[in-house]
Amino acid sequence: MVDEEDKKEAREDAYRLISYRDRSVFELRKRLLKKGHDQDVIDEIIPRIKELDYLNDKRFAKKWVRHKVKHSPKGKYLLIKELKDKGVSKKIINEALNTEYPYSLEFETALKLAVKWRNKSHNKNKDLVKLKVYLKNKGFRYEIISDVIKEISDWLKKLNLIRNEVK
Repeated sequence: MVDEEDKKEAREDAYRLISYRDRSVFELRKRLLKKGHDQDVIDEIIPRIKELDYLNDKRFAKKWVRHKVKHSPKGKYLLIKELKDKGVSKKIINEALNTEYPYSLEFETALKLAVKWRNKSHNKNKDLVKLKVYLKNKGFRYEIISDVIKEISDWLKKLNLIRNEVK
């Protein structure tokens, strides 16, 4: 039998944690356990919090993707890993990524990162292989990386043609 006072304390901690930012069910469970709440107590309070829609993995995943794309640009592979680590199901992850991070936005993000990476160096002719590795480490898919490299290669060719015409 679960004590009502324990449930009340766990609920208060849960609402406090959720008030800071959205969390996944897994993440909230983990945090409540870390705060010392009993697993049985947590199991009793979570369904009601979900029922009130204070806890919603779909909403959490979509917000996570939107926030990360805007503030910490990376590819889908890293976003998938982060959401898996937060206990979000594969189905919900795929749904969130398909709606919030379509190909065009991921390509645009990768292209901006590639241009920024290339411009950081004093050596403007940085090796495109190194750029591929950089984008791969940022979690971008091969298809995106390939398209970004093609776009940058085309820009470099056009730039060289313009330079040659000016000479």
